[in-house]
Amino acid sequence: MRIGLLSISRDELHKQKLISDALGCEVVTAAGENDLISRLDDIDFVWAHGIEVSLPGFDNVLVSDGDLPVATSPEGKAWARRLRSALLTSGLEATYVVCIASSTGGVGIVKRILSELTVQEDTAIVVVQHQDLKAQAVMIEQFARGSQWNVRSSDDAIGIVGGSCTVITGEMSVNFGAQGKIVKSDRRWSGRFSPSIDHVAGSLAQRWGEDTLVVYLSGLEGEGPSSARIAERAGASVMVQSIDSTSTPGMAQSVLSVNKELCEVNPIFMAGEINRWLLNRRKSCLF
Repeated sequence: MRIGLLSISRDELHKQKLISDALGCEVVTAAGENDLISRLDDIDFVWAHGIEVSLPGFDNVLVSDGDLPVATSPEGKAWARRLRSALLTSGLEATYVVCIASSTGGVGIVKRILSELTVQEDTAIVVVQHQDLKAQAVMIEQFARGSQWNVRSSDDAIGIVGGSCTVITGEMSVNFGAQGKIVKSDRRWSGRFSPSIDHVAGSLAQRWGEDTLVVYLSGLEGEGPSSARIAERAGASVMVQSIDSTSTPGMAQSVLSVNKELCEVNPIFMAGEINRWLLNRRKSCLF
């Protein structure tokens, strides 16, 4: 989510930026009103604090006042929830969702896809990667450093919004609600693996239907077939990493056992195939 900030003082502006950063927002500008107006085409949402702003034709604006707290304080977290709520009602839910699912041997391929895939404002990437909890933060940092996508963890994200890459993390499961909202659960992931590929990929396919693409990469046998069946019933598309290019073929083989006609793609061409799918989806939506 690209956000523009206005404030009554530099100190308050700095606090706004810290709260916005904590939500994984990309702060496009934090300056005067004239600078903000000149960059509206690059901004999804405006947060004006302690100052009046007139932006004819631009509706996604949060106006607030008072002294802002430090972002890490309980009061700061309450402010973050308020901003999160405003963002979720701004109507910026992604139109298309690409779910990239991988396990053993898949991290390097995910990095490659993200680095080669052009950021598209109507598209959200959701990565569900089996990884040790201690290594997840490092993995997310690597994904962010190597791509232009706004990469954040599901712990920090507000929803599945365009231009973002959400990496599903944590011990507790998540679901996807109205307007793409990420709904945190107090239940652990079901099944043997965490996070659950079948839970995430299946839930996304049910939520976005034919505007979902699920990409299964290198990984262990045991996940994939269930969500592939759900995706097929929901009208979603499925791609599978070519067996001969996987370091661990179990998941790809399991998914192909559900439908042998599924498209097998070498990772070298994966980003191009995803872009081609998005182009074809947009064309089909014109009719």
